[in-house]
Amino acid sequence: MISESGVTAVQFTAGNEPGEVAIIVHSRHDPTLATEPLRLTIAASPELTITATSDNTATARLDVPFEVNFIVANPGGSNVTEAQLLIDTPTGLAIDSIVHGNQVCSQSGNTVICQLGQIGSGGESMVVLSYRPSAPGPVTFAPEAYRVTYAEGAPIVAGSAYTVDVEGPRAASVAIEPAEVELVADGADSTTITLTVLNQWREPYDGPATVQIPPNLAPTISGDDAGLITSPLPLSLPNGRGEAVYQAGRTPGEVTLNVLVVNAAGEPPNEATQATLRLLEAATLNDTAHLY
Repeated sequence: MISESGVTAVQFTAGNEPGEVAIIVHSRHDPTLATEPLRLTIAASPELTITATSDNTATARLDVPFEVNFIVANPGGSNVTEAQLLIDTPTGLAIDSIVHGNQVCSQSGNTVICQLGQIGSGGESMVVLSYRPSAPGPVTFAPEAYRVTYAEGAPIVAGSAYTVDVEGPRAASVAIEPAEVELVADGADSTTITLTVLNQWREPYDGPATVQIPPNLAPTISGDDAGLITSPLPLSLPNGRGEAVYQAGRTPGEVTLNVLVVNAAGEPPNEATQATLRLLEAATLNDTAHLY
């Protein structure tokens, strides 16, 4: 309380509960004398929250853009003004594009700054950023990496971290061409099979890989007359591509050739790829081989 020249000034501090407060001043000498009520309205405090989500998945592919939604919500009882969202780009990601609605966003170094303006009580504003991963492994937006400033209070940071797992390509299966062959069962006829290693998304894999025919997936015709792969197996494919030669045996029948990619430690099981080789009697095709 400050008294100066017969004027008394009283300072009031608002409480934690919103609502209306009536202030009445009584005379110390005559309690019946009082001022008219001074009515003050205590507004509810803003309660901003920030969350990050992804519409597609929590797993991203290496060098393939994915989107993250940053949502600023105001569940509090009053509006906020001059709201500004700042998002730092984690190591391992690069900004591919800035997708936004009515907000004005810009990029300063490694930080995206979006002007959200006013967010009404019960309202929200969303910013969508597209990122391109540059390295496999988990990428985390720490809580302090996405935050909001506004005119009515101190900056707000996210309540929790947001992590995206970036998956790199791995050798997962083999494409065999041709997938079906007819050979003469004369012990001499042969065919060259082209092997193309595929990644887990069924796309050509251009890294080094090794393929093999496991013992339990050997050709279904056994014995010396069954034919054989003349190329050494396991077969090393430096660029994910290579060839193997199958030489027919002397026993007619059908051979199912199964080829697997050799798993690296910790990788999921690979799928066997099959090629069908039909060995026909020599007289059937007049000692000529037909591929289709």
